[in-house]
Amino acid sequence: MLKQQSKLTQMVGTIMLIGFLSGCSGYAGIRTPTYDGEPVQIDEEAVAAYRDHREIIGENKKLYLQKPFSPSLNEPALDFTEGDPVLLESGQYTIGEDLPAGRVYMRGADSNFAPDQRIIHVGTVTIMDEEDNLYFETLFNDAAGIKEAYIDLREGHLIKVVGENPEIMVNYEDSMQVDTSTTLITGQYEVGKQIDPGTYEIANVITPGVGVMYWFQGDQIPRIIELSVPQATMTEEELAEERKAGYLNETEYQLQLEAIEQAETQRPTVNLETGDRLSLPMVHTLELIKVE
Repeated sequence: MLKQQSKLTQMVGTIMLIGFLSGCSGYAGIRTPTYDGEPVQIDEEAVAAYRDHREIIGENKKLYLQKPFSPSLNEPALDFTEGDPVLLESGQYTIGEDLPAGRVYMRGADSNFAPDQRIIHVGTVTIMDEEDNLYFETLFNDAAGIKEAYIDLREGHLIKVVGENPEIMVNYEDSMQVDTSTTLITGQYEVGKQIDPGTYEIANVITPGVGVMYWFQGDQIPRIIELSVPQATMTEEELAEERKAGYLNETEYQLQLEAIEQAETQRPTVNLETGDRLSLPMVHTLELIKVE
């Protein structure tokens, strides 16, 4: 998945184009849209999917699927077992032999970037199944990656850890206790177990890079939701205080107010059904707001 992140840079032009076309779907001008001087054939279905759900479909989807995914991603979620914690450092670990199977909460060690300290912990965790299919991959690091994840460790799968002094603690009890009815972090989730089924708006998203949600519905090839949604930097009340204090003129105030309204009215939606599985490889937080 991390290799996919670099591949995503190839999509910047395409995604910008889709976003532009989404906002101008009623345009009927006389000029054919171009990209890098070449005519663009508009995929209306892809435009609608991205506008309404931030879903990537069609040819662009291939850029997010560089490795075949493990069929076990559709298996039911595991439970916490309250076993003893295990520290993962550089190396390979077989689940069921080197550490127990079960649902776990992983946390990477804190780094210290101060010049007089320079304590760096960077660890890429890749999990493959017995057939060498990709099960999960993410980067643990304070600056470029994430710090916490919920993962279902399945017996027989292989964990590979590489990086600069990686230290990743595997906890078999939920020491973080995230309320997954509203907020998700990096990891794996089952609808009907950690998340209630229903229709959700994708609201506040914080990611270290391009955020992606892999949405499995009983198939090895998932649906792909790009986690790019309008973000408001402050509430209307905070904005009014900024204007009252003289930090914003009227034009700046109106632009910020429009940004807040856009963030609230243009949120993409997803309809999650019981048994669906979600995989989030690089997400600090993702807020879901249930609307149905």
